[in-house]
Amino acid sequence: MYTEGDITFETIFRYKGQQAPCVILVDLDEHMERNDWSLGILYCAMTRATMRLELVAKKDCPWLETFRNNLD
Repeated sequence: MYTEGDITFETIFRYKGQQAPCVILVDLDEHMERNDWSLGILYCAMTRATMRLELVAKKDCPWLETFRNNLD
């Protein structure tokens, strides 16, 4: 979606409750513990996008395998 407007930069903790047409989630922390709280934070961050979500992470980030296994 290409429109005129501002780009907003926020942490996943401060963006809770907000939405945007496009969200780019960067710097996924591969050291983040795999527990319900961490998954909830990532879910919240990923569901802020109303049209498109982009993930930027290292190729060997363990979270990527979790996402690939749950694309259905």
